[in-house]
Amino acid sequence: MGHGRSVLFTDSISSEYLVNIGIYPVLIYRPFRKVIKDKSKTHNENAIALVADYSSDDYYVWYGLCYQTAVLISRSSGLVGLRIKQVWALSTAQALLAIFFIVQGYYMFMDSFVATLALIFIEGLLGGSAYLNAFSELRDFAPLPYREYMMGFAAIADTLGILMAGVTFLFMLLV
Repeated sequence: MGHGRSVLFTDSISSEYLVNIGIYPVLIYRPFRKVIKDKSKTHNENAIALVADYSSDDYYVWYGLCYQTAVLISRSSGLVGLRIKQVWALSTAQALLAIFFIVQGYYMFMDSFVATLALIFIEGLLGGSAYLNAFSELRDFAPLPYREYMMGFAAIADTLGILMAGVTFLFMLLV
């Protein structure tokens, strides 16, 4: 895994955690709150009202559960030998999802909680797969004398990506 791949891996982690840290908390579905105020008596609208009655913390718990389940599944895929060598494609897809979630958080054009959970699940699959495949590539193809150093560098890149996501979110709050 060369320097360029490490940068893409860090970018992937940064995109992933930018969404997890900064965007998930604002994805509260305001259109459902109108149903609560209407107090309609039909069964279907009452079911929607129950979902809408969640606070932002409740939404965040569901998002986290969905995301972590997908990460578990994708990282476990290495046990059966499923590999994706194009880590750059996973990173690109995560960056596109991050852009989508930023726009969604600002405009709230998609009013489906279930569709959001599906996209978060996809984000988790991409993130876990990028992590697994990046380290698998290092383990399998890094020259033996440098393998441990390169895996340590990738672990540091992972942490730096998370740090960059937090700093980026703080910057977004100020703007």
